Amino acid sequence: MVFLARDRPHGEAATQNFRSKSMSEPPRIPKPPLFLLSKIIAFTTSSILYSGLLMLVYFVGCQGFLSTDDNSPVGVEFVEMAPRTLEEEKKGGNEPDKPPEPVEEIIPPRPAPEKPVTVVRADEDELIPSAPKLETTRIVAQGVPGTEGTGIIGDRSKGGREDGIARHGGSLAAENSVKAALRWLAAHQDRDGKWSAKEFTRHCPPGDSCGGRAPRQHSGLPGTYDVGVTGLALLAFLGHGNTHHEGEHREVVSRGIDYLLGQQDGRSGAFTRGERTSMYNQGIAALCLAEAYAMSKDPKLRMPVIRALGYIFQAQQKYGGWDYTQFKTNRNDTSVTGWQVMALKSAHAAGIDIPWQTTYGVMRHFERVTDEDGYVGYTSARTSRQGVALVAVGMLSNLYMGMGGNHPTVRRQTAIMLQDLPAWHKLRGSHGRDHSMYYWYYGTLAMYQKGGPAWDKWNNAIRDMLVRAQCTKGHRRGSWDGDGYWARAFAGRVYATALMALTLEVYYRYLPLYESKDTLGVGSALVEQLHSESNPTQKLAILRKLVLFKDPAVPGLLKELLSDDNPTVRFSAAKHLAERGEPAAIPFLEKGLSHADDFYRFNAIRSLEELDHIDTIGPLIRALNDPLEANANRAARALQRKTGVRFGLDTTKDPTERAKIVASWQTWWQNNREKLGALPDIQGSVVAARAGGTRVLIKVRQGDAVKKDMLLKVFRQGNLVGHLKILEVLLGGMAEGTVTHWELRGSSIRQGDQVATKRPAEGDTVD
Repeated sequence: MVFLARDRPHGEAATQNFRSKSMSEPPRIPKPPLFLLSKIIAFTTSSILYSGLLMLVYFVGCQGFLSTDDNSPVGVEFVEMAPRTLEEEKKGGNEPDKPPEPVEEIIPPRPAPEKPVTVVRADEDELIPSAPKLETTRIVAQGVPGTEGTGIIGDRSKGGREDGIARHGGSLAAENSVKAALRWLAAHQDRDGKWSAKEFTRHCPPGDSCGGRAPRQHSGLPGTYDVGVTGLALLAFLGHGNTHHEGEHREVVSRGIDYLLGQQDGRSGAFTRGERTSMYNQGIAALCLAEAYAMSKDPKLRMPVIRALGYIFQAQQKYGGWDYTQFKTNRNDTSVTGWQVMALKSAHAAGIDIPWQTTYGVMRHFERVTDEDGYVGYTSARTSRQGVALVAVGMLSNLYMGMGGNHPTVRRQTAIMLQDLPAWHKLRGSHGRDHSMYYWYYGTLAMYQKGGPAWDKWNNAIRDMLVRAQCTKGHRRGSWDGDGYWARAFAGRVYATALMALTLEVYYRYLPLYESKDTLGVGSALVEQLHSESNPTQKLAILRKLVLFKDPAVPGLLKELLSDDNPTVRFSAAKHLAERGEPAAIPFLEKGLSHADDFYRFNAIRSLEELDHIDTIGPLIRALNDPLEANANRAARALQRKTGVRFGLDTTKDPTERAKIVASWQTWWQNNREKLGALPDIQGSVVAARAGGTRVLIKVRQGDAVKKDMLLKVFRQGNLVGHLKILEVLLGGMAEGTVTHWELRGSSIRQGDQVATKRPAEGDTVD
């Protein structure tokens, strides 16, 4: 209790006085003054009001902080608000210079609203940027691939496009991006039909220039880039099914074709107005006219295409490539060569013959500039600049020439590109010269032709990224900024837009090679070269190259070589025929069992083992008497795998015991040859494998007569991994098997591996 100083008693008197009062009357509790009570009430009230005000300010501040857009310090954005486009995020471009930093997630104190469904309508005037997530619903397939196209050109009709998008991983958003790009290109075409790399901005309204003019001229390239840029723009319209006869943009295409024809020299076929011809312009213009001719079959285009190709033929350099110009410099430029290869490929698809010397030269160039790891040089394998863009050019050219997807070089190049997937920020900085739109275009075509998981991974990286990066505001909507060293410095916005539109047309622009089977035919060129060669060593070198290409002429040529004057050439041809399952090789392989060279006989036994034919059993029984123990043991293992019969062969035993075992095989063969008949054609795949991959569950094709104790081979990516013995046949085409022998040390059978009695065709191999 509080007392005032003047009311307080002091000393002993005060104590005595207090005691006397306490004894004479009851104690009293003094009441506090009124002003003290009022202060207590005021303090309590103000505290309550102040706390309430703080809570109100905090609540309002948090609400504003959590719902902010541009002013948010951590960049939090609710989905109910208008999504920011990449156009707004970066002035002058559409992707950040580096990958975005991770954003801390903040959970709001109220339920988050449902995300709006992104709808991208194909008939809208403006591409709607789909955020926060792209709509990737696939279009329902309606067309039949290849019904309206020629060879690899495929079907570019509406139904064919929808089918390609559905089957190869396209999306509605990507298709809308292509349509928007075509509208932008159409709006920036000159009256004479060309697209200008520098002056296209004359079509922009005042105060809304698209920007992105090509400011520089390459010192090695003559003239302007207008012919090449016009060709690329026209290719984008052609790729979407437009020709000068039909399509929404037929007038645009017609004017563009007329411009190119007007730029071509009527005698030489060169697209030039001066003495020097840019082979970039030549290749792209020839490619464009070849596709227009393949799609329309307009006879007025045939001779211009033939003349353009004739100019390309005569401009080929000594080592098979092309240089910046038509003059013979002995410089072979991989980048320039890539465009010539594409022109040759489309002309070939249109039914125009390509000289075998030209395609053979192309093969020589890429063989010369490609190193053992798959990297491709600008002008040579090791002494010139390399980069992923050139790897993409090399891989696509190799596939077009007829190398299969499982060719070792193609596989190495696929791995290189999958380690450097497209990303917009890679167009800048140290990646800028090698990681370019040019790389993305060639890489997309190459991976699409390869197919399988490699294509899926590449497509997932590039498709939605390109849609997000497309400009969506102002007069430049539908275009792409020319980012990257070449596009920004030399080619500009028209080049970038045409190239990115072509990249997003990949789903239907061409048929995959594994569907069309239409290649440039380097195999046929090698056949011609081999026929003109008399040196056995050179013949063998050509033969080793030939068998790596997918060409229908190869088996026939190998059979011809079985009667070659040189026995080594005959035996080599028989080996390669055996790899293809041709029984015509058996008599020549059997002759090889009598050769004096141990290794020669070993190769004969191995080829007989790989050849899945009943007539190989007799020669293999004969090989049990081979003087080299390793060869005899190999023949015994081959017989066991082919027949499931085991007599045992111990080469350390005396000749009498060994002769008894051989006699047992011969007796068995005489008694069972008629019963066995031809080896069945079984094909299937591994659906499950136990740890270590020694016991597996397989599923075979419907109708395949798999039986207990049957011996099958296991393949992965076209390579023989091991051998299986069927333990039990189950219902539904299923069977259980166990590994009897590994071909590769440290292997294990995996889910998805192929199982067959014969080596499967390349198109059926698991990637």
